[in-house]
Amino acid sequence: MFKVLAVVFLAALAQAAPAASPNATLQKRSPGVFYTTDINWGGAQTHVLNVVIGRCYTLPSNSVSSFGPDSGLQCFGYISSNCSGGERFGPIVNPGVSTLADWQRQLDMNWNDKMNSFKCQGD
Repeated sequence: MFKVLAVVFLAALAQAAPAASPNATLQKRSPGVFYTTDINWGGAQTHVLNVVIGRCYTLPSNSVSSFGPDSGLQCFGYISSNCSGGERFGPIVNPGVSTLADWQRQLDMNWNDKMNSFKCQGD
């Protein structure tokens, strides 16, 4: 009796499960940006998904210490909160910047905790 019920159950389960389409494709997501509040990817973490090329993104004020775009993006960081002004950091490419030495690369200034907005373009 148990064998009969098991066979009936398995047959019903097989019919209920939809077959995977041989032509099914995964939808590719757009690249994003990952940042944290501490150096070396520590502290609070945020992942901005599907970054729009050319759009300005405002960051939490003076708190970004690690910043990395996904492959396919290069980004510029700005001191201002609206991606304007003459001082910008970048381009930042994957894997990003996460140490004090990384942040010191440009303008002879330590950019740690000074980036308040960013804008990206295709790599």
